[in-house]
Amino acid sequence: MSIVLTVNKLLRNVPDATYKSELIGILRELVESDLPPDEFESILRKISESVATLVNAYGGNVTVDQVYNELKKVVNEARAKFTLSALREEIRGRTRKRRKEREEIGLI
Repeated sequence: MSIVLTVNKLLRNVPDATYKSELIGILRELVESDLPPDEFESILRKISESVATLVNAYGGNVTVDQVYNELKKVVNEARAKFTLSALREEIRGRTRKRRKEREEIGLI
C-alpha cells in the first residue's frame, strides 16, 4: 500500500486535509533520509504517537502500536523502492561513463 493510501486510511475521520498532506510530506522525507536505524525508529514512533492522538481526538480508536506498525510497513516498503531506484540510477550513470570512455578510446 502506498504512503498516501495509508495516510488516508489512518486519518479518514480527520476532517482537515492539512494534517493528511503534512503527514504525507513528513513520511516522504523520512523515506528519503539516511537516518541511522535507531533514529529512524525514534522519529517514526513520535510520528505514530501524534497520529494516534489525532485520530483518537476525532473519534477513532487506535493505539500507537497499530499506527506505528502501519506506518513502518509502508515507509520501509517505500524506502526499499527508493533505494532500488537510486541504485538503478547509479548503475546507469556508471554504464554511461564507461560507454563514453570506450567511445573515446575507439573501442565502440
